[in-house]
Amino acid sequence: MGTTIEHELDQLEEDSEWLHSHYNDLVGRFSEEFIAIKNQHVTAHHRNLENFKKELKDKEVKSSEILIQYIKDKRGSVYL
Repeated sequence: MGTTIEHELDQLEEDSEWLHSHYNDLVGRFSEEFIAIKNQHVTAHHRNLENFKKELKDKEVKSSEILIQYIKDKRGSVYL
């Protein structure tokens, strides 16, 4: 059995692969928004960074357990 950190890294890798394979769909739904991905699902999203952070806090989402991405309107992206 792997350690917790190994499991978290594996999950982040799977989420990253999911993000890249679904990016065009995500652009259609979340263009110009910050999104949080966990277990291959968008768990939070917002256009405004402060509101996005508040949503994560309200949902008690741990930043170490999610992949955060800003979705541009084209294939280019900014990783956080």
